[in-house]
Order: sequence, then structure tokens, then C-alpha cells
Amino acid sequence: MARRFEAVKPLMRPVRDYASYAPYRIRATMGRGVWSSVSPPVFLVGCGRSGTTLLGEILSLHPSVRYLYEPRERWAAVSRATDTALAFSRSGAHCFMNASDADAPARRRFARVMKPPSGQVFIEKSPTNALRIGFLDGLAADARFIHIVRDGDDVVRSIARKAARTRRVVGRGMVNDWWGSNDSKWRLMRDEGAAAGYYADEVALLEGDQDRAAYEWLVSVGEVDRWRPSLADRLHEITYRDLTDSPLQVVSELAGFLGIASSDRWAEEATSIVKPMRRNDGAPIVLPRRMAEDFNGLQRRYGFEGRVRAAAALQARNAAVSR
Repeated sequence: MARRFEAVKPLMRPVRDYASYAPYRIRATMGRGVWSSVSPPVFLVGCGRSGTTLLGEILSLHPSVRYLYEPRERWAAVSRATDTALAFSRSGAHCFMNASDADAPARRRFARVMKPPSGQVFIEKSPTNALRIGFLDGLAADARFIHIVRDGDDVVRSIARKAARTRRVVGRGMVNDWWGSNDSKWRLMRDEGAAAGYYADEVALLEGDQDRAAYEWLVSVGEVDRWRPSLADRLHEITYRDLTDSPLQVVSELAGFLGIASSDRWAEEATSIVKPMRRNDGAPIVLPRRMAEDFNGLQRRYGFEGRVRAAAALQARNAAVSR
């Protein structure tokens, strides 16, 4: 029986994907397409494996919060361009999206499929949205953003471990747990990132999951920096280290930013799920020269410990591989 189940799992996943997507696709075409919440939406962004899930769980415990965890089916109903994993469409996806993608029909669909119950603050978490701040900002007036950033050294190794698993899925080819169908997410991030000015002359030198993960961390933090001046006080930034070292202070500051009450009960529940920060050890990370300089510069700016090695080491590594 177990063998039969394993044999049909690749067939079941596309069916499950479509079944979860179809109701939101229908909802996106019906009802009032106006954001009617008491406050603008809040988007929790940050490079994947940076603590976005933990922070989202903390926020979800507050009774005044309506929290959505990576609602990819809803996003696909808003715009199929968000489907970088190619779970609901076969083409037209983008990692990077801007205000021009948030046209009037997209804004109506967003209001229909994302609006929270009356009186609640809407908070959504999808790490890839760090590359779509212009799109998100265009979907709803005065949208707010919470950015969590973690030591890039730890993030890179965590992503590489997640990306170690690839499975065959019917209709989608080989699906990697991090990079999507046939590396769809990576190819989009690489090409669109280069077009957006992120290391166009160096991205072709990247090899393996650690290199790719370092690129994702760089462009995720870089996009937040690009939008920081225009978002101004609509952006609230924390580090994963602050969250794990001083959870009570972080929770209190988040409550102030969101305009919700910071009750003792919520603070106690929130801090009870925070565990001490763990370091992800592994092989040295080696990047092209300019990427390495920017990576280490961001590490210094945030007070993070990890450092990567630069071009000479990369050239030596590539030479050794080619021999």
C-alpha cells in the first residue's frame, strides 16, 4: 500500500494545486473590488530563511490580526505572474514586479481575495515579495511593510539545505523545493535581477545552491534598500538577532507600528515560541568580487558576523573544478 501511495503522489500534487487555486480564481471575479479593512495591508518581507515564518507566527497570535502564510493560490488569482514555481500556470511568471503590474483589475482582484474580516489588520507573508515591493505598494494605498533581515551567511546555508531536494511532478517536470519547476524561480531571479542592475557581469559565474542563495539574499536586501526612501515610516525593519535576543522589545515595537494593543498575554505567547538563534555552519561561501564586497558590506552594516570570500578564491575554485 505504501508503495502504491508513493507511486501516485506525483499525480496528486497537480490536482491538489488546482483544487486550492480554483476557488480563489472564482472569487477574484466576483463581489466588490475595494479594500475595506480598517487599515492598509501589511506585507512581511525578507529573503527566505530569514525568520519570516517565526515572525509571522508571532503576529498571527494577536486577536486583531488576520495573517496569511504564503498564500500562493490567492496571489495566483490576483496575478499569475506571481507563480514563479509554475504551479498554476506554465509561463508569464516574474520574480520582480513593479507598480505597472498593479493595474486596476489586479487591485480589484487583490481586494476580493485578500480582504480580512472587518476590524482586523491584514498581514501577509511571502518571502519572494521582497522583490515585488513596487507591485505591492501599487495594490493598496499606504501599504505598510515589515522587513526582517538575518545574517546572510546563515541564510545561504539554510537555503542550500532546503534546495537539496528535487522531485518529479506530473506536468511540471523536476520540481526543486526551493528553485521551483526545472529551476524556474532561479532562472527568473537571475535574468530579471541582472536586468534590474544586480551583478549582470557576475551572475553567470555562480555555481551551486550556495551561490544562488547568496544572490537571492543580496537582491532581496537590495530591493528593500531601493524602496526605503519612498516607503519612509511605512517600513519597519528588524533583524532576526533582535527577534531572538530581545523578543519582548521587538513585539512591543511591532505593536506600535501596527497600531494594535500589546497585551501581556500576547507578549507572553509570542515570546514563548522564540528559540535562541542558531548558526548554520558549513563550507566557506565564495562569490565574485563585487558580490562579495557588497555581501560583506551588508553584513557589517547589520552587525552580522559571517563573511564570504572574494574573486581570487572563486577563480581558483572554478579552475579546480574544470581540471
